[in-house]
Amino acid sequence: MFFKGQMEYAIISFLVGDKILSWLFHAKYGEFRAEVDIRTLQILKGDLPKRAKSMVLEWADEHRNELMLNWELARQNNELNAIEPR
Repeated sequence: MFFKGQMEYAIISFLVGDKILSWLFHAKYGEFRAEVDIRTLQILKGDLPKRAKSMVLEWADEHRNELMLNWELARQNNELNAIEPR
C-alpha cells in the first residue's frame, strides 16, 4: 500500500505470514522498518518516524479486518485481496 502525504513521501506496507504464526505486517519508510501486530497495532520490532508511524497505525486501524483476512489468505498461500491505500 502506498501512502502519499503533503510532503510527497511514500510508506509501503506489506503483509507476510511467518513461521510462528504472528499476526503482523511490515511497514517501511525510507531506511526505517517496523513490524506491526495487526490485533493490537503495537510495533513489535523496529520503528518509524512519528508522522509515518501515525499514518500507518491509522490506516491499519481502518483496515484491520482486511489485514486479518489477508493474513489468513497469506498463511494458506492464497492470493491476497487489494486493500485501499490512503
